[in-house]
Amino acid sequence: MKSPVFICLLLLSCTFLLSCKNVQAELSGNVPGRGANISVAPKLSIELGATWFTEQLRWSSIRINAKLSSKLLSYFDLAKLQASNLPTDRTSRASFAGTGFGGGLVFSVPDPFNKLDLAIKAAFHAAKINQSSVRETRANMVLTQSQWSTDVIVSPIDPVFENGVSWYASLGLVSTSAHANARDSAHKTVYRRKAGSAFGFGLLKPMARGSLYGGLGWVAGEPLVGVGLRYAF
Repeated sequence: MKSPVFICLLLLSCTFLLSCKNVQAELSGNVPGRGANISVAPKLSIELGATWFTEQLRWSSIRINAKLSSKLLSYFDLAKLQASNLPTDRTSRASFAGTGFGGGLVFSVPDPFNKLDLAIKAAFHAAKINQSSVRETRANMVLTQSQWSTDVIVSPIDPVFENGVSWYASLGLVSTSAHANARDSAHKTVYRRKAGSAFGFGLLKPMARGSLYGGLGWVAGEPLVGVGLRYAF
């Protein structure tokens, strides 16, 4: 039987999802790409990943993972971002390119189910990227973004197939802030804050020294696709 607390969280997150729009995915990071059982994770690993979120935002990233204990894992992300055709005011749109960074913690928690592992992930990411092209204005702008996110990750205790392939699912809340600062004093600073929820599903394939993973997400009504390769030391 499912925990009443988990059911309440699920209903609350779905309510947020239906009421919020235009929330961005985890900036500079990868899709979860792992099961919820931290005890089986390597002590140190590195990931290469690529993420596409709508036609406006995409990035490639490097993630370093360090297992601090059998129930706690930390990670750091460094990414190259490309934002295309973003609205900067009522009449202008611009594209931006640059780097972002961030990190987070993943906690394994007591499992209320008989055949599933459960974990909670909390993360912060930020990016400051320069204008690469502009439409309908010549303002030279810098886009600064920051984001907090938290997710519940669920995965099966045992692999689904004999070759080790398994799955994970995630459900969480995201809050993103963005400033578009124009160096031209004739243009005002644009500020936006969006909050909402997201859920996703992915597959994991173990390899000799790591794993290959891919995931689909749905963030405030918009699709997200991510793939990655993890190498364990």
